[in-house]
Order: sequence, then structure tokens, then C-alpha cells
Amino acid sequence: MKNLNFILLFLVLFGSLSAQELSQNTNRVTPCLNRNISVVFHVVEDDSSATVLTDSLRLVVDSFFIKMNEITAPGCLTFNMCKLNYVPNWQFDTIRVQEHWEELLDQHRVPARLNVFYIKEQNLSLDPCGYGSFDGVKQDTGGILLVRNAVCNERDLAHQIGHYLGLMNTFGDGDEVFSRTDMNVGGDVICEVSGDKLCDTEADNFVEGDDPKTYYSDEMTPCRFTNSERDSRGQYYDPDLGNIMSNYEDCRCRFSNQQYQVIGNSLDSAIVKPY
Repeated sequence: MKNLNFILLFLVLFGSLSAQELSQNTNRVTPCLNRNISVVFHVVEDDSSATVLTDSLRLVVDSFFIKMNEITAPGCLTFNMCKLNYVPNWQFDTIRVQEHWEELLDQHRVPARLNVFYIKEQNLSLDPCGYGSFDGVKQDTGGILLVRNAVCNERDLAHQIGHYLGLMNTFGDGDEVFSRTDMNVGGDVICEVSGDKLCDTEADNFVEGDDPKTYYSDEMTPCRFTNSERDSRGQYYDPDLGNIMSNYEDCRCRFSNQQYQVIGNSLDSAIVKPY
């Protein structure tokens, strides 16, 4: 009898919830992926042969992974640099076209590993700090380019790894015309078909190629969104500047719960597991 009463109470409390609401409740819990990804980090020689595997460079690379693992710790996701490799060919230090990228991969990519190439410059994307092969983990193809300078850091590496593991930029293709408060419009779940296709990341009106610092300010309050644009229903945009897949540089520090779900699905779907 007590079991029956419990079932009736459950139906009363949750029977009126829509599938979308139940999904939102689930998304409040950060998934624990329990995955340790093996990484090969390739340092590419520059045209002066000055870029070598010095102790100071090793410390920089080690710092990348220590700090990045702090970012991904809430999702029980870690990255282990299993090999630090040197590419003695300065012609690969600048990747301008897809053909050069594919040649670099053919010659130096290690299968069943997440491959990061540390280079001087790249033109495969508008991101000044790097490029990540979108969802490359599923087919064990591609990799990541990380630009070697004083500005690009572990947040940029985490952003490109996000792309490799199936995540879009929070601004998606620039088609997220509704703010998240209007994500259910006319019975349609707008957030699932626009922007980054996720419902726990706020709509982002960032335009790729813009200077991120024209969207926010560090005066008075760090990482305060100051852009005054409104969506098509007149509501102000209010993106999460702290999301790793945003383009708001030093504000970035976390993945959302649904983003961890996407990462987990991509890893589970990989034909060759990098862990």
C-alpha cells in the first residue's frame, strides 16, 4: 500500500512536467565522464631552429595540462600528455591552407591519441590562438593547432579540444536570434536548432572575427557583458562569458552540463578510443 501511495505521489508531482522540463532538470547535474584522454603534444620547429624541447618549454606545456585539468575536473575528464614530440621541419610552423594541415597530419599524427601541434601561426580559422578539427575524435582524424605565443593559453587549448570533441562555439553559426528566455517559441524548442544547439548555454550574439573585448568590460566588475544588442523579440543578450566555447578570452573557465554530455557521446561513438 505504501508503494502504491508513493507511485501516486510521484505521478502527481511529475506527471504534469513536459519532456523539456524533465530534460532541463537532468541537465542541472554535471555528468561524470570518468575519462582520461591520452595526448601527444607536438612542438614544431621554427625557421630559426630556436624552438626546441627546452626545460622551460616543457614547464609551459605541463602547465597547460595542469590548468586545463582543473577546468574539466567537474566533468571527471582529464588529459594526460603521454608523449612530447618534436617536429624538425620549420615549414610546418605556419599552417595557411588545408593541404598543409593534412600533410602535417599524414607525417606526424599518432593514431588513437589526441594530437596537439604547437606552431607559430595558422589561417584555418579566424581564432588567433588555434584550430580544432570538429568532432575529429569520432573517426580518429584531424587534431588541434595551438598557436605559440605569450597570449594563447590553456583556455584556448581547452576551447580547441572542445571542437575536436564535438562542441560548437556558443554563438554557433550566428543564427541564434532568440535569447534563452525565449527558447520555447510557439511550441518549438529554439535552442535545440540554433546557435550551438544546446539549451543550457545562453544565446550568444558574438560575431566571429570581432574583437571580443568590444563585448565586455573588466572595469568595476571583471567580465561584465556590455554589448547592448537585443534579440528579435527585443530582449537583451546575456551570454555566459565564462563558457569555454565562447570567444570571451580570459573570462572562459568552464563547460556546461550539456556540453559534457556531447563530449561523452562523442567519446563513446569514437571508432578508436583515445583513452
